[in-house]
Amino acid sequence: MDFEAGLRLLRLLGTREASALSVREIRDKWPIQEGGVVSFRTIQRYIAELSAIENGNLLREVQNSPGSRYYLATSQVASWFLSEEAALNLQLTKQTTAQSFLAGSKNSAEKLSDMAEHLINRTPQSRRLRDRLRVVADGIGRLPAAIDPEVLSAIIAAISENQKVRIQYLSSKGNASELTLNPLGLVAKDGSIYLVAVTGLDEAPRPYPLHRASAAAQLAEVSQADSNFDLDAYISATHNFSHALDSQAVPVTLELSVAPEAMYHFRERKLTAEQQILEPSTPGGWYKVIAEVPETIQLVPFLLSMGPWIEVLGPATVREEVAERAQKMHALYNDLEEFPK
Repeated sequence: MDFEAGLRLLRLLGTREASALSVREIRDKWPIQEGGVVSFRTIQRYIAELSAIENGNLLREVQNSPGSRYYLATSQVASWFLSEEAALNLQLTKQTTAQSFLAGSKNSAEKLSDMAEHLINRTPQSRRLRDRLRVVADGIGRLPAAIDPEVLSAIIAAISENQKVRIQYLSSKGNASELTLNPLGLVAKDGSIYLVAVTGLDEAPRPYPLHRASAAAQLAEVSQADSNFDLDAYISATHNFSHALDSQAVPVTLELSVAPEAMYHFRERKLTAEQQILEPSTPGGWYKVIAEVPETIQLVPFLLSMGPWIEVLGPATVREEVAERAQKMHALYNDLEEFPK
């Protein structure tokens, strides 16, 4: 067995008894791993050779009728693929991706997670870091959007093999359609996953939230997506999918009057690197915050989230939009007897 064949077999085998594979199952999966079709007898020989490595401790064998099934011993292979530093990074990353991409590649995710956990448990320092480091999402803790694992798997496969994908899609307005898309990338954001794709070469890329897709099928057609597409540049240009109200518009100069008790929001997390803060002219007065920002669909909701602790001074269009929404909100609560007029 040459090195490439051995590596291919190691990638196929999982690290849990529940994911153990028979020789026939390994042979059936082999073409997917770009190694060409191999015979039943060849796989048996490969298994025998791997079984002899590490004093026979590399493979675990599950004996049941009609034949044996095999999986990898985590203790033997973990250090082949990961360092302790990489293992810690993987476990931290898993906290943010467990509800996202890992659902589309369950076996691979479990395999890496098992190896990472084994390595981390070898030293008290790594265990301590594992137990005391966490990554949490921003916001009020809403549940992640429900994405069909089969949909995600089909799209990941289409991207990896540069093929088109067909999805059954329901728009935010409830309109159902069948779309044939040329995938450009996947992006996890705010508890969901977005497929960035185009329907044709002349169309601008668009993000499709996958929780709105009820089915997906990889097509045996080469994707027509632009090979020069830069996913990172697209994310930046769309302001992390916040989307400018006018794609041709330049950033606006946002001017805010901010109460002292709310200033920490703008000191600790600046609107931009060039943000300016002007001190109040009188003790206890309000501050002025100035920044050049893109006018996106997220701007007004962000400003409204600051409630009575900020006043939008400019630009006039943003001030008017905030005022209009605030007045409509006020009208919803006019029935309260103690509501301030």
